[in-house]
Amino acid sequence: MHILISGGSGFIGTALTDSLLANGHQVVILTRNPQKVIVNKGAQLIGWDELRDPKGVDLLSQVEAVVNLAGESIGAGPLDERT
Repeated sequence: MHILISGGSGFIGTALTDSLLANGHQVVILTRNPQKVIVNKGAQLIGWDELRDPKGVDLLSQVEAVVNLAGESIGAGPLDERT
């Protein structure tokens, strides 16, 4: 299966990517900072800005599943009624 993961460079995303690759899946990691991401062996990396060019749009049309892990870490601080 061809899977896109946003937030794939984080703690959970890295473990998920490793597991998916080990099971023979194709993985694309979508990130805002592609130059700062250490890519798992075998995963493809695409930046948010690349989605604006035809190559990025074509890549998205090929994926079969999307996993969204992007967002703020819940371990970054205390949770209360304001969060």
